[in-house]
Amino acid sequence: MAAARGCGVAIPATNRRRLASEPGAGRGTRRRAEGVIVNRMTAAGLDDRKLATILFADLVGSTALAGRLDPETLRTIMMDYFDLMAVTIESSGGTVEKFIGDAVMAVFGVPTTHEDDARRALLAARDILARLAVFNDRLAQDFDVRLQVRIGVNTGEVIASRDASRREALVAGEVVNLAARLEQHAGPGEILVAADTAAAVGPLAVLGPRRDLAVKGKAGTIPAYPLLDVLPDEPEATRRFDLPFVGRARELATLDLALDRVVTDGTAGTVLMQGDPGIGKTRVLSEWLGRAGNAAGPPRAAVVRCRNYAEDGSLRPLQDLLAQLAGPDGAVNALAVSASPYAEAYAYVVERLEAAASSRPLVVVIDDCHWASTMLIEVLDRLAEDLADVPLLIVCAARREIAELFPSFGRGAVNFTSLELIGLGADDMMRLAAAFDDITAHDATALAMHVDRAEGNPLHLEQLLSAARDGSSPAELPPSVRALISARIDVLGETARLVLDGAAIIGREFSTADVTRLIEMPGGEPVVAAELRTLARRHLLDAVRRPTGTTHRFASGLIHDAVYQAMTKGRRADLHLLYVEQLSDRGATDAEIGGQLEQAYRCRAELGSSSAGLAAVRTSAAERLVAAGVTALRRVDIPWALNLFGRAVAVASPDDPQWPRATLHHGQALLAAGRRADALAAWRDARESALRHGHAALAAHADLLAAPIDPDAPCPADVARRHLTRFENEGDDLGIARARLAIAEESNGAGQHRAAVAELRAALPSAVRAGSDIERANALGALGFALWWGPQPADDAIAECVALLRDHAAGHTAVRATLGYPLAVLYAMAGDQARADAMVGAVRESSEALGHPEGTVFVPLLTAAVATLGDRGDVADAALVDADRAARRLASPYLRRAVDRALVRRHLDVGRADLAVAALADHTAAGPPSDRADLEGLAARVAAASDDAARAARHAAAAVAVAAATDSPVALATAHLDVAHVHRLLGDPVRARVAADAAFTAYMRKGHLVGAGWAAALRA
Repeated sequence: MAAARGCGVAIPATNRRRLASEPGAGRGTRRRAEGVIVNRMTAAGLDDRKLATILFADLVGSTALAGRLDPETLRTIMMDYFDLMAVTIESSGGTVEKFIGDAVMAVFGVPTTHEDDARRALLAARDILARLAVFNDRLAQDFDVRLQVRIGVNTGEVIASRDASRREALVAGEVVNLAARLEQHAGPGEILVAADTAAAVGPLAVLGPRRDLAVKGKAGTIPAYPLLDVLPDEPEATRRFDLPFVGRARELATLDLALDRVVTDGTAGTVLMQGDPGIGKTRVLSEWLGRAGNAAGPPRAAVVRCRNYAEDGSLRPLQDLLAQLAGPDGAVNALAVSASPYAEAYAYVVERLEAAASSRPLVVVIDDCHWASTMLIEVLDRLAEDLADVPLLIVCAARREIAELFPSFGRGAVNFTSLELIGLGADDMMRLAAAFDDITAHDATALAMHVDRAEGNPLHLEQLLSAARDGSSPAELPPSVRALISARIDVLGETARLVLDGAAIIGREFSTADVTRLIEMPGGEPVVAAELRTLARRHLLDAVRRPTGTTHRFASGLIHDAVYQAMTKGRRADLHLLYVEQLSDRGATDAEIGGQLEQAYRCRAELGSSSAGLAAVRTSAAERLVAAGVTALRRVDIPWALNLFGRAVAVASPDDPQWPRATLHHGQALLAAGRRADALAAWRDARESALRHGHAALAAHADLLAAPIDPDAPCPADVARRHLTRFENEGDDLGIARARLAIAEESNGAGQHRAAVAELRAALPSAVRAGSDIERANALGALGFALWWGPQPADDAIAECVALLRDHAAGHTAVRATLGYPLAVLYAMAGDQARADAMVGAVRESSEALGHPEGTVFVPLLTAAVATLGDRGDVADAALVDADRAARRLASPYLRRAVDRALVRRHLDVGRADLAVAALADHTAAGPPSDRADLEGLAARVAAASDDAARAARHAAAAVAVAAATDSPVALATAHLDVAHVHRLLGDPVRARVAADAAFTAYMRKGHLVGAGWAAALRA
């Protein structure tokens, strides 16, 4: 068996042949990639996954009709009926795919997608009934016969040939079957509409009550709605104009300036406003017209639209304009525009516009000018020249392709303004999203995700939020957005489509050379480069200048998604595997290669494939993703590690040997992200799977990682001692580091910090050799903690921490965070407040870079500790408020206890005993000795503040006893200081002085100069 270069996949030749012949494999040049035969397909051999609307119409009672009529008469009637159906369907932009007996199947969206195919299908269905009624009047008169039809309409994804000449199978898919089932459930003269069609048409479809239908071949029921009417396609009906208007100050100012010129100079002007579909052109103009004007008052305004298919004549917008200017009681000779010779019609329009602008300035807005006929554009150009001395402002709003359709439009006008609308800023988009109904309960994270995906386009944001509200997957493209983008793509030539296909496989950004190699375009790189420039002019792509040269990027992620989803899954898989060859040849990262293999596997698996070759692709994908995740984990890039390991676990099978390793690492990333329960579940699964595959060492790692958070596990240190010998015998540095860390944590927890220091100094080299930032950072953080609390004098502890930071922090953000914490406190203890503050800043910066949730608690806790040692109570109070808020948000009992102890001590130090009592109420003296001594001392001070001498004495004695059992001078000094406070509160100055002396001695032994100052002040 031969393995693909650098990918570690070996697939038998028989399986290669089998995979190549699976559903979705295309026609064309056969190549081997990742051990699998794949195909580079020419455009003529390609199929697409398209969003289409299917209409089924069937005659009711045709058998009885055949029994009544002579065959010749019946044939004549049926031929006329079929002609009526074909004309009606095609006039709405549909295609009659086939006649089945007396049933008609039509498709809207194939071979060419329109952005409103679902509405076109409903218009056609409505018009069929209307035209059939007229046809029936003639039949009734001639033959005493009336025809009745029932219609079903459904929208969804179909497979369609990219080659319009291939008529043998225009569309295929479940959407076709469901449309036929809906037709069978419709009553005579009724149109039944599927839920997906209703969603695609939105408020323009007037529907009757929902019906839940039991449909053959479908489990349960499916919803359907009778169609009552189809409303005109006006922006006010389809867009959320009730949402607040945000941003666009520049655009409004530009329109105001253009109008001011017209008013001041008394001359005509033209504004061409361009922007992507959905960017907000209509909304900007609506808002501007509502506020436009000056001291002389608002201008007279008329707004008309061009339409996107043949329901209008070429000059229909001018007819609408003149009708508006005439008003409800006026008269306009529409025939003068629609039927007269061009010269007469033009003269009439000029006359009416001059008359309308004679009393006050006139603003004419023509929306959707990209749909305008060539004749209309010529008329508008002439009007700007011939009415130059009339106070008339013509504002044309259009998509950016108008520059390619009519490149000279408006350029001859005296006052011409080109205004381009770009995407809204992130803040404006967030305000827009927050105002959208009650979407996802004000979940800021979800809103931010949709805002990011919409990339400044208000319509895209609106549709994404609507889809989310209706329960669609976040990764799913809303049908309306997909149709809008697909309509722009469908008009491209075959070469451009092939280039887009290759680019979509590579990713959001790509180079000309990569696309050329992937699709092997005849003519090579110059042809691809030319197509990319054309696509950039059509604003589907953007050119991006990089230090290494110019690349291209999809103009939006949604365009990238739409192109990718339009390819068949078989073609996607083929191209993904071919691109793996390129990535392997140039030494790409595991993440890049693993992502391509993952997508190839998913596409094939979704087609129902289960071949051995596909299993090898899956295995290789999981291996690559795990390797990339390990790299991210070593860098402590937790979000990226979570993403990679989650994908590896999802793509791999539990029967794969790499699955336990992926799950083990996934657990680490989950724990680092604060998801303890999920991490424990992952490690339990990893251990079980590892043992099943005979990976005893991997199972030992799972045991060791799970022990600290598993309530059913033995003591973590005992688990570590049980496995340490195995790790040492096998030279497993990562296992050695983890085991010694667990043993050291037991010593630190027991207050035996000297023993912990020795264990951690031995663990650190193993962590470094293992190349794991997490174990290195954990070892250094624990070592810093032991040096902080242990018997080593503060100056010596600082010197060792500084040396460790110098040797290990470069390039290791987590080390700066974990070791910087104890070092900041040590500096503050020694009275070096400047260095302490600088280290707090470094820890904050590192923690924010890591993005660990616990950092939102630990950083303010550190800030409070250093501020307290520096006698800055206001800073400490503010930081503790932040820590308390973050701890409550994370709902971690451990973090809550740490914050509560700090709050209680702060309350007591400043005389807020009542607040200290409330904060201490839910806590018991449990946990590590240092924590227990702390709680006992605090409980003693609270009792003394309440004049409960007996309870205070009991807790004070316990605090000293617990602290004395450790080797921590800090814990012992703190306990003695708490006892001194207790005796002072109880009015016993002699015992208070003795306790303060003991605290002073312990603080000085540690070199805790600030603490020694506290003890001296209390003693005095």
